[in-house]
Amino acid sequence: MDSLIPKKNLTIWMLPILFLVIQSLPEYVGLGIAFALLLLAIFLKCIRKAALFLMLSVCGYFAWFFISPLISSVVDNPMLDVTLERFALVGYIVVFAIWNHFSKMEVSYLFIGSAKEIIRFPLIWKGRKEPIWRFILIFCCICLVPLFIGVLNNKPTAEVVGYGLLFAIVNALLEEIIWRGFVLSRAVSLVGEKQALIITALAFGLYHLSLGFPIWACLIFSIGGLYMGGAAIRSKGLLAPFVMHVFVNMIFVVFGMIM
Repeated sequence: MDSLIPKKNLTIWMLPILFLVIQSLPEYVGLGIAFALLLLAIFLKCIRKAALFLMLSVCGYFAWFFISPLISSVVDNPMLDVTLERFALVGYIVVFAIWNHFSKMEVSYLFIGSAKEIIRFPLIWKGRKEPIWRFILIFCCICLVPLFIGVLNNKPTAEVVGYGLLFAIVNALLEEIIWRGFVLSRAVSLVGEKQALIITALAFGLYHLSLGFPIWACLIFSIGGLYMGGAAIRSKGLLAPFVMHVFVNMIFVVFGMIM
């Protein structure tokens, strides 16, 4: 599929750079970039779809950015507030859902997907063949090691674990709908599976800069994004990456990086 993708759509390789820029500079600069991308989409037909994709990705980020403080002020419970703040991601989802209503995605991973599909480890398309369900099982078993270490070292209370699990589920669900359901689906339509996977994984990792994570952690998130995105592509759905995402979130919870 990748070999059939027009080179003009390689414009979307700007996506990770855009996320780095809009988080590093004042908001008006990011909004100005979104407006410039809209003008490109209007006047340059050759890159219209790619420019719209970039513009709406920026708009989705700012929808989350401006809604987030409003939701955070609703309750006076720091642990619950962390979870409620993630509902601001609905703003990001709405931006892409509106676009999807008027311009259907050629490729869509907004389904549960099949756990019987084959994925290759360690390079998604190259390596040992594994059914998705076993790939996820192995991934979750590996995650249990740092989870167990985190629980032993930090001894989180039952309340923290409960709130943490709620956060892990809500955050994983909303981020998977955005990043694998909408962003990855659109990117695959534009540049094919392999390029789209790398582009969106990098953008997914860098997006976490806005949540206060250092750049090294964001690069680790990008590696996680590669496997979550790969699981979405190979299973043609969101259940596999959602389960992976929940386990990763819980690791950060028990190590005190979220709550």
